[in-house]
Amino acid sequence: MSALHYDSPEMRLAFTHSKENKFQELPSPKQLLSSDIWELGCVFTELAAFVVGGSAGVTDFRDAITTETGNISSDAFNDVWFDHGERVKPEVMA
Repeated sequence: MSALHYDSPEMRLAFTHSKENKFQELPSPKQLLSSDIWELGCVFTELAAFVVGGSAGVTDFRDAITTETGNISSDAFNDVWFDHGERVKPEVMA
């Protein structure tokens, strides 16, 4: 898995195109730092899953965070569950 999957919601939104806004704004230093912290947290989370359960623990963790919307499946940390005030997954609260 590459760090691309760890992009913070703020960074992903910063590079989202819309018909009204054809230009992208460069992220501020604060946004970059926030994104670095998010990415490090994602790495630590997967590391913790590995320490606790080995490779199977990482697989189980990724299965637990997988979001399925219609016919689309995603185990990315920055998927819609975290972006728009959606509910917290039960696995996070366990």
